[in-house]
Amino acid sequence: MRTQRFVRRLAFTAALALTAGAAWWGGQVTMANQVETVAEAPSMVTATVQYASVGRTLTFMATATQPLAPVAINSVPGIVTSVQDSASTYSGDVLFSVAGQPVFAVQGDTPFFRDMGPGLNGEDIRQLQEALTHWGFPVEASGSFGPATTAAVRNWQAATGQARTGLVPLGSLLALPQLPAAIHLGSAITAAQQLSGGENAIYVSAGQPEFSLVLMAEQAGLIPDGAAVDIRASDQVVWPAIASQRSVDAHGHTTITLTAPDGGLVCADSCDLLGGAERSTFVATVFVIPATTGPALPVAAVHTSADGTTFVRLTDGQQIDVRVISSGDGLAIVEGLDLGQEVVLFGHEASALQNSDPQDDALQDHLDPADAADANATADADAHADA
Repeated sequence: MRTQRFVRRLAFTAALALTAGAAWWGGQVTMANQVETVAEAPSMVTATVQYASVGRTLTFMATATQPLAPVAINSVPGIVTSVQDSASTYSGDVLFSVAGQPVFAVQGDTPFFRDMGPGLNGEDIRQLQEALTHWGFPVEASGSFGPATTAAVRNWQAATGQARTGLVPLGSLLALPQLPAAIHLGSAITAAQQLSGGENAIYVSAGQPEFSLVLMAEQAGLIPDGAAVDIRASDQVVWPAIASQRSVDAHGHTTITLTAPDGGLVCADSCDLLGGAERSTFVATVFVIPATTGPALPVAAVHTSADGTTFVRLTDGQQIDVRVISSGDGLAIVEGLDLGQEVVLFGHEASALQNSDPQDDALQDHLDPADAADANATADADAHADA
């Protein structure tokens, strides 16, 4: 028993010794690190005046709305087996298929209203003959369905995988007033949908598209009237616009109408990128503060004197008056400095900074209000980087 108590006391004493030793070692390391940090801390944080661009943008989704009108009616009963998936439709393209029968697009103003075959005459026959010639199966556009037209139809049917009957059944061709065109299929023309015939099959744009931003009141309040907007239509195409009229609906949503800078269409000569949809959305960049370029420095380096003028201090203690042109993202574009000059952000050894005017915070009167937080963040980041 005595031996066991002695072993336990010895173990406890050893544990205390280890704990005390570890605490002493940790304290020494901590003190050493603190001393080392203090020794390496910079006495002054500076920044170099560099050429930069400053502005402020916001990103929203712009909506393009275009009125649509029906231009062709389906005449084939059955189940829709396929639909077109293309941004633009050309003459000869398959619009959709019903029960495996393809329906082709044809440019023309006369609706196809009957089965077409030998012995028939009319404007629809002439329209068919013009289409056959356009597709590479030439035949005289006489308006009479004769042997030459029958042969051309059979050749076209063979080339497109159809039965070579030489007859064109009602519903296999739809006349569209203009091709190529962006089309919109009717709501009934969807895969696996049962059709009975008579459905509005094809819609096309019937007026100029309108562009807008639909925003919450708080978001709309950030956008000044006349603000420039870039609408990204594709990787290669950007439509410039400006924020124009605005209205508020019963739910408090604000609609800001977008117009082209020259008063024309926002989508200009590339409105085909809208496709045939009634509504389309695009990424829009709103320039809340237009970009300004020039000598730039962190806003933390700019101070305001008692008379309201702004100034900076150089590393040699010299005070230089500057004029703030623009600010954003923690940077200020100024006049009165040269590129490459070193300015002081803060530093405990610079006596001039310790005696700075208490109205330095009034710089916010010259800058965008949101830049106060940006200035502090930038100063902290610069201090850590220099450290």
